[in-house]
Formats: sequence, C-alpha cells, structure tokens
Amino acid sequence: LPFVVAPYYVGLVTPAMIGAMLASSLHVLVGATGLVSLGHGAFYGLAAYTVYLVSPEGSAQPIWLTLPLAMLAAGIVSLVVGALSLRTKGFFFLMVTLAFGQMIFFVFHDTKLGGGTDGAYLAKPLLTLFGATFDPTSLPRSRRGWPAYYVALAQLVATYLALAFLLRSLFGRVLEVA
Repeated sequence: LPFVVAPYYVGLVTPAMIGAMLASSLHVLVGATGLVSLGHGAFYGLAAYTVYLVSPEGSAQPIWLTLPLAMLAAGIVSLVVGALSLRTKGFFFLMVTLAFGQMIFFVFHDTKLGGGTDGAYLAKPLLTLFGATFDPTSLPRSRRGWPAYYVALAQLVATYLALAFLLRSLFGRVLEVA
C-alpha cells in the first residue's frame, strides 16, 4: 500500500489496522461466545496508559519493551475483571462490564495518573533490534509513516492468525458451544 497511495492514506490506514485488531478481539468475545461486553475498549486504553507510565517524560521506549508490558497489564486486569464479570449473565453482564470500563476510564481520565482531562503526551515507541535503533525521522518526509504501517500490519496479521488458530482449536470449539 505505501508504494501505491499518498502518505496521508498510509497514516490513515495505520490506526484503522490497530482498530481492526481491537474489533477482531471483540468479535471473538461477541461472535464466538455470545458475551456482549461494553467495557472492551477500557483494556485498549489501559494498555496505552501502561506504555505512557513506563516511558519517561517525553522520551520513547523500545517497542519490544513497551508492547509486552502493555499486553501483560491489560491481560492481568482483564483476568480479574473477567473472573468477576463471568459470574453474571445477560443484562447484568453488560452492566458489570460497563461499570469496570468506566472505573478504568475514571482512573486515567479524572486523576493525575494519566494526565487528567488534558491527557498525556506519548512519544512513538522506538524500533530497535539487536542494539540498532531505527529512527523514522531519518527517512524522507513522505515515508516517515511507513515503519508504523508495517509494524501495525505485522501485528494485525499475527492477531488474525492467532485468533483463527484459537477458534479452530478444541478450546475455540468449546467457546462457541458455551
């Protein structure tokens, strides 16, 4: 895509692929198990604020460090929320997930922890590999969005393959039956 379209569209497709990862995970929850969650986006935001909290003020951290920490934090909180939410059914499940989503929102939006209502500045993560750092600003201006595009594309493909494998596994079949 970056070779065929203008840089604007590359920058537009990158967050769309990130949103597609969120939507595909929600599809597993709603489509496979039938559980409708109204707090699903809170874990997405929690992961983003985890990256903010582990990054020093205004400086970027390597993506190989921030991404696993963000996934771990969101996973641990979702495990706790899921353990409590799955004790309810139907409308009550909706309300419990909405309540937890609003609690997570409150922690970061209405306190100084996440920058309050003004939000917080977060530098893009560094792309490092074996001690070598890739700086997108070294590229021509028209190609600076390419690294983020390819990282998001790789993660989207990995997410799709992992979820397809999960749903085709024995555990995935059990999820669909339940």
